[in-house]
Amino acid sequence: MRSADTRVNDETRRVVRRRSGGRCEIGWRGCEGTPYCYWRRQPGAQAPSGVLHACGACVAASRAHPGKALLMGVLVHEWLDPAEVMVKRGESAR
Repeated sequence: MRSADTRVNDETRRVVRRRSGGRCEIGWRGCEGTPYCYWRRQPGAQAPSGVLHACGACVAASRAHPGKALLMGVLVHEWLDPAEVMVKRGESAR
């Protein structure tokens, strides 16, 4: 999973890291806290709004429960603009 981080360009990675404060932006139960860059929709988009700083546990949970991840804004349908989809983070997401 961490290999995806290398495909995010340096400027986007810097913006996402600054925005997150170095913390996982998903923060679901079991969050490990140590984030890397994770695409909210198909890899390749380089806009910071299309990338989250997320830990391995939260990424695994979003992949295991894609319907919930879509409802919480962690994943975004390809026809939506990620900049317009708010991410609902933390325990309240459960």
